[in-house]
Amino acid sequence: MNSLRPEYVARWRAIAEKKGLPPESYNPAVRRVEDPSGKSPFKFGVLNNSYRFERDNSPQSASACFLCDAVTEATQNPELQVAEGLEGYICVAQKFPGMREHSLALAQETRPNERPIYTTSNLNGLERELAKIFQFGAQTGWRMYHNGVGVGASIPGHEHWHMTNFHGHFEQAGPIGFEAAEHGSTIISPGTYQMRGYPFAHMIFEETEPDRIVAFLKRMHSSLGGRYGQGFVPHVLVQGQGKVLVVPAKQFREKGTGSGDIAGNIVVKTREEFEQATHASCINKLGEILYPEDELNLIRLL
Repeated sequence: MNSLRPEYVARWRAIAEKKGLPPESYNPAVRRVEDPSGKSPFKFGVLNNSYRFERDNSPQSASACFLCDAVTEATQNPELQVAEGLEGYICVAQKFPGMREHSLALAQETRPNERPIYTTSNLNGLERELAKIFQFGAQTGWRMYHNGVGVGASIPGHEHWHMTNFHGHFEQAGPIGFEAAEHGSTIISPGTYQMRGYPFAHMIFEETEPDRIVAFLKRMHSSLGGRYGQGFVPHVLVQGQGKVLVVPAKQFREKGTGSGDIAGNIVVKTREEFEQATHASCINKLGEILYPEDELNLIRLL
């Protein structure tokens, strides 16, 4: 299993110390949660990180953007950048990390020229964008996670990707989530896959084929976009080891459950939630916003 390159780990930890992040914020307790019946091979990871929940989720004013401020600060102080080389983005440590080495790739445009998060109603140029982002992830060892508008994106006005390292906890908890899931090829289209034991509508593509991902998003928009008052399909993209997971949400909910949870990595606030989490409770959490696999056949859109 590929891991985050050591130089980025060291750089992130130095920035975290400089920023005064407490070690418990990026070294949370982690446990693997399995289906006791053995029917589902999908394994969730549950991370106990109360610090993550201290971030300010209050509405922003029309003239303020936390991400714009972070871009400006890191541009003026390059030593705060955890990595370079991702064209069009500034990479910074997440102020309230959910897991070890959690960072953000922020679109470098700031107000008044801020670039909003893409949606299925505007996919122009996304093939090139995905190609460079997934290549960056493959080269550095970060996994690139994207919250969509209406599914986890709490700041939809500023495009950004989560640079995650959930797989960095495998030594502690064992393989968890999408990163470690069993998957099989779809019969209808070689190079596309689905996870075994994951009960929600989803599709998996090769990370080297962003054109197929965008073509799928276009078909998903044409087929499902009319179901939503906003006119586009809320969804997440999740990079694993060589693969990309695409999951649509059945309803808009901008805050709360996002790409990390949907990929099988559940961050909880209290020790009680951590200890009491079960495979069924994780499934129930995701079931609040995702389509059951028997309700939405995404294979027909390939």
